[in-house]
Amino acid sequence: NYLQNFFVEPDNAKYSQQVLNIKQPHMNHLLKGMRLMNLFLRDVAPYLVRYSEKFIATIIESTLKLMNISTSTVQIGSIEMTPIHLIGLIDPDALWLDRIMQGHYIRDRIYKHEIECKTMILRSISKCFDIFTDSDKDTIVARTQGENAQVMQAAYTYTDENLQYCAFLYSLNVLGNFTYYTGGRRMFPAQIENIEGNLLNIEDLLDYMIKLMITFSKTSISFEGKFNPANAIVKIFRRLIDNTITCQECICKEHLLTILMTPVTATLDTGINNESSLDDNFTCIMEILIAFSASSPGFEFLIKFQDPIQILVRFTKELLQQDISPEELPAKQIIKIMNFFRYLNETCVGFSLLEAMEIHDTLLNFWTKLDLCLLRFEYSLLLSNKEDYVKSSDESNRAIDLQTVVELARKLQPSSKLDNQSSNWNASLLWQFIDCITYHAMTPKGILQLQAHDLLIDCINHIHYMCYQDPQILKHEKIPYYIIISRVAATLPGIKAILKTDYMKCLIGDIWSTFNVQQPDDFSILPRTFLYLPGDPMERKSYKVFLAIIKILSSFSAVYKAVLEKDISDIQNPIPMKTLEDIIQRMIIITVEEQAFAECDYVQWHLFGLRLLEVLISCLDTCLFLESHYELQNFFLERQEMCKNCEGEFITDVHSIERNRILVRISAVGGPTERLVPARDISNLEHPEPQFSRLPIPSHYLPEIQNQPSLVTAEITAIIRSQDELSGEDWLKNCRDMFYRLINLEPEKLEGIATVDNNSNQIQSLDHMTDMLSKGIHLVMNYGLRLHLLEDTPNHYSNLWNLYHHYYDHVKGFDWFTATIYLMLRGNFDLTSDFLCRFSTTLTSLFLWMPRAYFGSVPNRLLDTEIHPIFSIICHEIDRLIQLELPLVHSAFIMAEYPPSQICQHWLRQIFWNILDWQEICLYIALCIILGIDYQIYFCISLLRHLEDDIIQQTQNGTLILFLKGEPIRNFTVNNYISNMKEMEQKYRKSIMNNLTQFAEIIF
Repeated sequence: NYLQNFFVEPDNAKYSQQVLNIKQPHMNHLLKGMRLMNLFLRDVAPYLVRYSEKFIATIIESTLKLMNISTSTVQIGSIEMTPIHLIGLIDPDALWLDRIMQGHYIRDRIYKHEIECKTMILRSISKCFDIFTDSDKDTIVARTQGENAQVMQAAYTYTDENLQYCAFLYSLNVLGNFTYYTGGRRMFPAQIENIEGNLLNIEDLLDYMIKLMITFSKTSISFEGKFNPANAIVKIFRRLIDNTITCQECICKEHLLTILMTPVTATLDTGINNESSLDDNFTCIMEILIAFSASSPGFEFLIKFQDPIQILVRFTKELLQQDISPEELPAKQIIKIMNFFRYLNETCVGFSLLEAMEIHDTLLNFWTKLDLCLLRFEYSLLLSNKEDYVKSSDESNRAIDLQTVVELARKLQPSSKLDNQSSNWNASLLWQFIDCITYHAMTPKGILQLQAHDLLIDCINHIHYMCYQDPQILKHEKIPYYIIISRVAATLPGIKAILKTDYMKCLIGDIWSTFNVQQPDDFSILPRTFLYLPGDPMERKSYKVFLAIIKILSSFSAVYKAVLEKDISDIQNPIPMKTLEDIIQRMIIITVEEQAFAECDYVQWHLFGLRLLEVLISCLDTCLFLESHYELQNFFLERQEMCKNCEGEFITDVHSIERNRILVRISAVGGPTERLVPARDISNLEHPEPQFSRLPIPSHYLPEIQNQPSLVTAEITAIIRSQDELSGEDWLKNCRDMFYRLINLEPEKLEGIATVDNNSNQIQSLDHMTDMLSKGIHLVMNYGLRLHLLEDTPNHYSNLWNLYHHYYDHVKGFDWFTATIYLMLRGNFDLTSDFLCRFSTTLTSLFLWMPRAYFGSVPNRLLDTEIHPIFSIICHEIDRLIQLELPLVHSAFIMAEYPPSQICQHWLRQIFWNILDWQEICLYIALCIILGIDYQIYFCISLLRHLEDDIIQQTQNGTLILFLKGEPIRNFTVNNYISNMKEMEQKYRKSIMNNLTQFAEIIF
């Protein structure tokens, strides 16, 4: 009541003056009263719900009544001083309104005073637009600078213009608070006399705010300043964008983004001037666009309405392709652009959009153009000439602080140019730039581009620093880097880059520290509990390290390169392990004599290694490689024999159970119904699963498979023989239609039989075969015999050897496609050879048959990157379709810090062996060959759709990677998902086939 009466009491006219002097007793008393009221509203907001309805109504009603006083008897200069002027001076951000409106209970009671709320909104709009509608914008800008300077100096006297300026800032934030909530937006449209139609809706209000921001961002006021109107408007838009509902209803408008991009479009039309074009105006625009692209509805809208992206791409190209030194370009503005593109590059959808606009090469080339000594992260090139920086050879590629690199570069090449560079490109900006570059690796195609520009090592060095050397990086901020490192490790050049840095050594060092707790001068050992069963007690840190090492070593190329890295420590010298070879030698292949030198509790130590090995050998190529390299099968059979008691019965413990599971996985292949992996649960004492120490493995793990007779119908035969009567396209269309109908309705009719080749070539000696190839052929032959696809004759071994020896490369793994075709044609060598010869000329062969991409001697820039097109193209499209078709699955993989492309590459590499039953594998091959190679993508999407519930559940349990790598896919049948594949073909075939055809043209 005191505050209300002060402004309306006629006797207070005596306090009128030209300037507001807060040192005067009456004004000081009034200002203290306003400040106490403001603090009360800000602090009491969380507790109002505890008070009675009457008290709350009194507080709200009296506050709104005070804020809506529009006339006053107190004159300050040419204006009547009202509460809005004083509260604007005390609280220009309107924090009292923000705090009191955060709770739904209080906010709902505020909205009940609809008349008072609308009055407050109208007064705020009037304060904002009175300034904006001034005809002389330059005068406003100049006057604003002076008012801002005086307010920032905390002066004791304020002019009428100062008070108007504070009221203007306060009104902006009031409008921002009302537009943020649904109830506040219901107060619109507001009736305003000065605009066309006399009605102002939310869209018009936001349009005016953007124009205000553009006008006031041209001032010399610091953008980060508290009293900068442009900064206040940017904060309002950020808040609106962060709320999904508000962003969809208010911000996702084409005309709004068009107005926002007007200054950038004007700059492009007049020409880019580095000194005048890239001011705070551009910074404000980019801040809003970055927040917009970081939100889900904003990102989806940008993908549909691509004008802002196209304008920024054009602007970036003209800016970075200027004929000037890269170091002379404005660093802060370029970083803003990179941050915007960073959010688009995080997803395959956004990356594909930017790729079509050809902006990636411009950005990556700009980074490579910068001075090597100052900006690149290849420290070995820089530090090799420094006498005062001496490190051991294993630390020569260590990721050090970038500021150290800048200082060393300045010592090596002292020049004025270098000093000028450091003024524009300091260490912080360079760090942000390489961080944005690193986000290219969030997609398979991004990794391909980074490798093509030789930037993978830079990115891995950056990730190593962020994850292990920077203590200020929070846990949730590291999640994208863990996803990137998992995705990069799935490629051959990626794992090479990882091994060149200390990232792998640090990760293996974490395993050591998990089991060994030693003080620097104390060698006592404290073992820790470590069990990985989902229901068992386990230490979080141990499990985290276990998952981290699995993500790195998920692919065959990663295991192959990591094992061959020779830096093995002495088993009897308990120093930290450094390589995967150390893990295998000291945690898996441990003899009885070596147990005495175990670094900690042997049970838990060996258990870690066995369960790690079981996950690694889920990849068949890795299984063959490790078996040929270490003879794991013989080693574990010997250890199982040692687990027998005097009566010849097996002594069951955690190690024998794990070895039993590993032996079954190594000795046989098969789908979910063709091979049974022993369970870890031994609670069923009546029917225990048998253990073994000699081959063959017990029939309990290999169920009998019935021989299926040929069911090829006359209808299928007639369609095939009609080739002479119809044109090629018509005949192929009829075959596809028939195949689709049968697979949808009668899939069992597609099982045929080929003529067995009993007159194959002479048996060639297998002495010259590599051990890995020999073991792979034995697995294939045993699988074919169990499926009744092959006869038990030695010809099959030589037949497969003759098919393999022309192109076999142990570095690229075993050729499972050739093995699959050989079994599908029931061991007919001539049919298999003829089919592979004809098939190799088709587009489908490049993606279905992995070694096919490397046939021939013609140099190719894509294949020179050592990244297979299955990863860079097929897995990229799989990631894109998962985001569009299965958003919950996409989110689950992000939460698990594991990219879906990695498990899909694992499936496609071994043609779903050990993943699906034989019939589904045959249908997969037929789908891709008959209906098109894009069905390879749809097939993987269907598998993930089939596993959607399991993926979500396993993600919640923290066992997604173990589930996908170790378990076959059960109860999946192609005919249940063929209609869904057909729908995806109609939506995505055109875009997918364009990408596949472009790659095929390069290869052929």
